[in-house]
Amino acid sequence: MNPELVLDINVKISDCDAFGRWRPSNILGYTQEMAEIHAASFGLDRNTMLGSGVCWIIYRQTVRMHAYPTYHDQVRITTWPGTVEGPVFPRCFVMERPDGTRIGEIVSSWLLMNVETRRPQRPSMLPREIPRNDREPPLPLPPMLRVEGAEAIGARGVCYSDLDVNGHMNNTRYIDWICDALGTEAMREKGLSRLQVNYIAEAQPGEMLELSMKRAGEDILLAGRRASDQKTVFESSVSFA
Repeated sequence: MNPELVLDINVKISDCDAFGRWRPSNILGYTQEMAEIHAASFGLDRNTMLGSGVCWIIYRQTVRMHAYPTYHDQVRITTWPGTVEGPVFPRCFVMERPDGTRIGEIVSSWLLMNVETRRPQRPSMLPREIPRNDREPPLPLPPMLRVEGAEAIGARGVCYSDLDVNGHMNNTRYIDWICDALGTEAMREKGLSRLQVNYIAEAQPGEMLELSMKRAGEDILLAGRRASDQKTVFESSVSFA
């Protein structure tokens, strides 16, 4: 069992946004796939997990970007599992150019979820062990966020293109929603240098989320609440380069 997984990619046109930069949600699409592939190499593939009545869900993640690749740039992504902390399974990523220049880091926190009850499970419910890796994480674990006093900016419904194989809104789609809320002109001028998203509740198909935003110094805070019961679904913090 290799404690690290390395993926070399060439950034495709479909990976880029309107300004030629690697789209933030697409970056997280690659890392999501790597997490699944690496877990499968430990015998924790999706079918094995479902056979034990559990699946992975992402709980929080922090992204820090120093530079954005553009079309046809080469990028090496390395991932490894961090040390389990309570119910949280950390996973780390670093992104580098071919010459070794670091362009970004990601640390994500994952939980085990019971597929029937949709409730978090203890790490002991994992069907097999994850190999130990003592490599230092590139960032701290994502902390709690609290978005209070934000201004309503509209509402948006969860639709087919937002959903993943777990039947809820995929973590990468939240990033698209956040970038949409920031606006095309803001995204044109600068790339996001830091992004944190905390996934608090599942967003199911057909649900309407009420979005709100506020500035807090250099950061912009965004949150989404379920219109039907006002339960917070996600909270996020972003800053521009």
